[in-house]
Amino acid sequence: MLGNHIQLLCRGLLAGLVAGLLALGALYASVLHFARRLTDMPGWELGLFGAAGAWLAIEAVPFLKYPANPPAVGDPDTINEPTLLWLASVVLGLVAIVVAVAVAKALATQDLHTVRIAGPAFAFLVVVGLGYLVLPSVDEVGEGFPSTLSWEFRAASFAVQLGLWAALGVVLAYLTERASRRTPIAA
Repeated sequence: MLGNHIQLLCRGLLAGLVAGLLALGALYASVLHFARRLTDMPGWELGLFGAAGAWLAIEAVPFLKYPANPPAVGDPDTINEPTLLWLASVVLGLVAIVVAVAVAKALATQDLHTVRIAGPAFAFLVVVGLGYLVLPSVDEVGEGFPSTLSWEFRAASFAVQLGLWAALGVVLAYLTERASRRTPIAA
């Protein structure tokens, strides 16, 4: 009897995960569909760079300021503040990406490759650094909580997000490259 409930729970979790991933993939593809109008980059390249930028903005920037914590860590009465701060760090990451892309477009005519690469990277780091200075620190892990468990959870969370965005980028790059290579059928 208990085995049936666990199977049902696992199926529900899997269905929820797949639905969430499909929604995220659709949102990502929609954003890149509109981004194609702003660049002459081939679709496969835009897919890879878009996934890298999304991972950087949505996962890496927030993770470095507010790393993920295991469930039930912290005071449940104060859950709103860390959640809003995490959301602010996601917005910070997105703003930093937009600034870096704007700087890259402004420097696109430069002869030196180092200037074209270092300029956007420096702009990104300046925006993120200033944002980190403005955003307050949060330490919600209690003294009795094992630090190894916390860091194992954080490493797993980071790896899952990296894998997710890498898969989205590679799949979209493959699909766009494949679609662009199709020869039209003669009437």
